[in-house]
Amino acid sequence: MSQILLASFFLVVSCALFQPWQVAYLKAGANHVTMEEVAQRMGPPCETETSVLASGGTVWRYRNCEYQAGDLEGPGRWWCDNYKLSFDKDHILRQWHKNTTPM
Repeated sequence: MSQILLASFFLVVSCALFQPWQVAYLKAGANHVTMEEVAQRMGPPCETETSVLASGGTVWRYRNCEYQAGDLEGPGRWWCDNYKLSFDKDHILRQWHKNTTPM
């Protein structure tokens, strides 16, 4: 039983350690980082939707694509992490969502 608990612990820790840096940054920054701070850290967004939100806020979209090498099972392929960031009218990050898609 203790081996199962130990293996589960290491699985949870390894998943937390290997999350993209963007996820860690957005989790820590939600509800207090500004648009300017996000742009400094993540660069300019791929897309912006100004005043789309009923509250007068802004939506930014980012896309980060990486190649996953193949193995004996088959060739490699590209994966893209798509981020949607919602800012309020005062330019504070309020919500974000990550979606991963194959290319």
